[in-house]
Amino acid sequence: MTVTKIECPNCHGQLDIPDGLKEGFVTCKFCNTKVYIEPYKPNITQNFNIKEVNYNKPDATVHNNSKLLNVIAVVVILGILSTAFLFVSILPLLRYRSPGIVSNKESYRTTPKADVMKSFSEKAFSKPLSKITAKDYASLQYLAIIKKKDLSDGVDKWFFSYSTSVDDSGKPVEEHTVYLPGADYLDEEDIQPFTGLISLSLGSGFRYSYDDDNANDLRCLSNLQFFSTEYATFSEMERTLLNPEKIIGLSGVTFRDEPSYSYDYSKTKDIADIYKSFSSLRELSVSVDSDFEPGISVLSYFPNLEHLALRIESGRDEPLDLSPLSSLSNCKSLFINGPYSQSVGNLSVLSGMPQIENLGISNIPNFKDLQFAQNMPKLKSLHLVSLPILSLDGLRNISSLNSLYLDCSNLKNADALSSLTSLQTLGFAYHNYEIPDLHGLSALENAEVYCNDLDKIAGMPSLKSLTIHNSAQEYEGDFLRGMNSLSDLVIVGNGIIGEVLPSLGPALRELPSLQKVTFRGTPMDSYQDYSSSLSNLGVKEMYFLLEDDSITADKPLLPLYLSKLEDDYTVQVLNLSLARIQNLDNETRNFYPNAKAYLSHFKALKRLYIAGNTLENLDCIEGLTTLEELDISENYISDISALRNFPNLKKVKLSGNPVVNMEILLDSIEIVPSLD
Repeated sequence: MTVTKIECPNCHGQLDIPDGLKEGFVTCKFCNTKVYIEPYKPNITQNFNIKEVNYNKPDATVHNNSKLLNVIAVVVILGILSTAFLFVSILPLLRYRSPGIVSNKESYRTTPKADVMKSFSEKAFSKPLSKITAKDYASLQYLAIIKKKDLSDGVDKWFFSYSTSVDDSGKPVEEHTVYLPGADYLDEEDIQPFTGLISLSLGSGFRYSYDDDNANDLRCLSNLQFFSTEYATFSEMERTLLNPEKIIGLSGVTFRDEPSYSYDYSKTKDIADIYKSFSSLRELSVSVDSDFEPGISVLSYFPNLEHLALRIESGRDEPLDLSPLSSLSNCKSLFINGPYSQSVGNLSVLSGMPQIENLGISNIPNFKDLQFAQNMPKLKSLHLVSLPILSLDGLRNISSLNSLYLDCSNLKNADALSSLTSLQTLGFAYHNYEIPDLHGLSALENAEVYCNDLDKIAGMPSLKSLTIHNSAQEYEGDFLRGMNSLSDLVIVGNGIIGEVLPSLGPALRELPSLQKVTFRGTPMDSYQDYSSSLSNLGVKEMYFLLEDDSITADKPLLPLYLSKLEDDYTVQVLNLSLARIQNLDNETRNFYPNAKAYLSHFKALKRLYIAGNTLENLDCIEGLTTLEELDISENYISDISALRNFPNLKKVKLSGNPVVNMEILLDSIEIVPSLD
């Protein structure tokens, strides 16, 4: 088959067709649309004009016999050529599989090919690749892979989450995670060895390879019930998965017009039949294309839906009609992300869905009223983002509500919050409106607030987890006193103005339940002394992290007088990756010159992260003999002989260093790709 040019049916960009591809999916490099390519099956008609037929005539001439022989020869030759041509053309089509049938004409990979997948396998099964058996691969029931930033060193890597068992909702039991460096793209065929998977999630960066004879699908995963992907259509899912009727959870798909992008129209299925093949779905995350005329009426093909996440793309000629939601009588969790710049139709349908327990609404410009919530007696969780609501009165006195998150900048009246006495979790994005006093919410355990809200929660004894975002003001730490149940505190700096003052330290030391403190970005004034906040707090874990995942995120900063620092006998986990230590004794701001003096005060340290700190040697960890796990990745360390001086060391992450003497490591020390 010769292909000169094929355009993507979605963005009309030119598709790159791999050499030798006769059938299979091709991903558009511009919009990530997957297009299925099949060879054209020609309709060959042959006409022969025979001028004279001599049958059983004795007077037939030798010349005419010669003509007849010539005609017969031509027919035979053309027949052979036609048969050969059709065989070559049809051969790829013989590979087509009906749903529910594993092809015996194609092979599936039994071991991964990509280096990062090999490294993951060795990590997951704790043995060399050559020792990993088919039974080992099949033992994994949960696997999620996505490319994202490793916060320990700020480098984009492949993130793996895996488990040998899942619960009824496809979530991992005893989840393990690991970050690994690797190529920009991975082959979906590298998932084929993991034949026991029940739940699989693949982020962007996966594509099919056509450089071997492996099947370009996941039909070897006969146990699969939950599948998450990106930019896929239901037709693609029906081709990729063995048993669509067994799929319970599906994420990352799109409702859109699906004409056949194939050369063989004889195999085109009615889209309704494809939808029906997924009728067992209980969980669905789907986007609605702006040109898809049926809208969400096709949800009627999924009568068992209990959880629906709906993303509405902008650009529709008419507002998307939400009334078909009324048919989802089993739906308990509903999340709608609107088109932001366009209205949607029939929002009143929400008033007729009393079974809803979890609801999230975002980016709908005509969503202005919360009164529907009064008709949802089972509502437990509500998430409201970028909606033009002015008041929370529609939520007043809803006793079932135990979780609420608000990110609505137009809001003016939040007084109803004080009536939500069952709230256990409450969070706010940045806001200018006043919130009422929350001390009457005796069930509140988890809160995310801004520093200008602190007087509304000061000293609340019920709080167990608290996240504070700095804003345009300084604030004292005294508001923490009395929070005797608080075990997890996060303070986020914005890098410009607004800091917590040094009084934070003494207040933290008075919290009897505090176990974990996290500072993100630069929440502290770089010219004041926070010695009492940075050691001897009585906590077990301290984290100094980037403000967020963006490339411009502020690196953590620790301003203190090292000469005033106290010894710490409780911290077991300390993360200082990418951190800067500002020693006010001599006004130096760097990690290496000050790290040894700072770390020497931690007498019970078991796990230490110091990745990405431009270290050239290991002098800074001298004397930390209690260490069991160490991350020194992404530095400039060539000599690791010092690691022999740590009798309790069990795991070390070394990647990204020019190590020249790896062989000197003790056998008892395991080199790992990441610390769990």
